[in-house]
Amino acid sequence: LDVSKNRFSGTLHPDFMQRSTLHAEIINLGYNQFEGPLPTVINTLQALSALLVNNNKFSGEVPDYSQATNIRQLDLSNNQFTGNFKWLRVMPNLAWIVLDNNKFSGELPELGPVVSHFSASGAGFTGKIPTSYGNLGYLHVFNCTGCQLECPTPDLLQHVYFSTHCKTIANPLDYQ
Repeated sequence: LDVSKNRFSGTLHPDFMQRSTLHAEIINLGYNQFEGPLPTVINTLQALSALLVNNNKFSGEVPDYSQATNIRQLDLSNNQFTGNFKWLRVMPNLAWIVLDNNKFSGELPELGPVVSHFSASGAGFTGKIPTSYGNLGYLHVFNCTGCQLECPTPDLLQHVYFSTHCKTIANPLDYQ
């Protein structure tokens, strides 16, 4: 289902997509004006590989979608989501996470083993970056610009190609 960039508005019905539990692979609601909470029924969409609800006016806490284990891409950016969520760590296929510009609180969530892209710029997270991020071998992008985060060790994310935190930069004069 791709209804992105259509200027749709309103709230999603609690049974949104319930009839498509076997077939929905992508939900793209991006760049509309939807508001209110995300329906919990999305958790039953077993074939869902991408949930893209960016650039809307969604609010409230993000429901636990840990039963939708095939999700590979999650984009919740540029909404008004609040709270924090711990279910990301149990998502076995989730590789791409974008949470930018929301109203989350607390520490960053633990992430699953195959995450390659994590962006939470301006998302409101605070505290220490989990040391487990140093063991995420697939992580190539870590962007938390604007979050008040501390590094448990200065080189925790040294293995990450692009990181806004916890990466020691080599002296460019060493390469002359």
